[in-house]
Amino acid sequence: MALSPLQSKNMQVVFVSNPLCSWCWGMEPEIQKFQQQFPDLTLRLRLGALGFDQNRVLTEAGKAHLQQLWRRVSETTAQIFSGSLPADFVYNSLPACRAVCAVRKSLPDSTLDYLSILQQCFFVQGEDINRTSVQIAAASEVGLGEKLFEEALEAVEPESVIEECDSTRSSGGNALPSVFVQTSDSSLHLIAGGYITAEFLAEAIVPYSQSVNS
Repeated sequence: MALSPLQSKNMQVVFVSNPLCSWCWGMEPEIQKFQQQFPDLTLRLRLGALGFDQNRVLTEAGKAHLQQLWRRVSETTAQIFSGSLPADFVYNSLPACRAVCAVRKSLPDSTLDYLSILQQCFFVQGEDINRTSVQIAAASEVGLGEKLFEEALEAVEPESVIEECDSTRSSGGNALPSVFVQTSDSSLHLIAGGYITAEFLAEAIVPYSQSVNS
């Protein structure tokens, strides 16, 4: 199915994700497939909260629980997970979310690419994406220099990230990942809460793509 230019203009797809969300990383290839299928359709990122209340280093039991979850996600999605976790890692995504917001502020069209790079750093390479040095290196891969990134990061207040995540939740995006369609009247329509394939997403947006011209 292809969308007409007018349909694409009057509809956006909103992807709710988080840098530390394993199911979001599992869905990343499906989002890429969807973008390739609908290159003229705007796909926006909104952040969902994960671990914002955590301030202690992961215990061995916590690590084992995460690694078990990763194996399940990998079996379902065929996405790659190394199974390794950074030393002394605090499972709080707020610092990584701030980094995503900084790139979105500076290079909006590179936001999803940056998110994907951060996720690969964490899930595949076992790096601590809450470290500024890792965030800077990832930003350089999308063309954002260290100084500009640091300036943008400093301008992102943690409270603004929390407010975005609260707004996402109040809109119905309680699960990670979630997908919405936003129509021309700015209404958000929940398509799915949880992992879905590109094929499912493409079928789910059909009614909305048809209604924008009705």
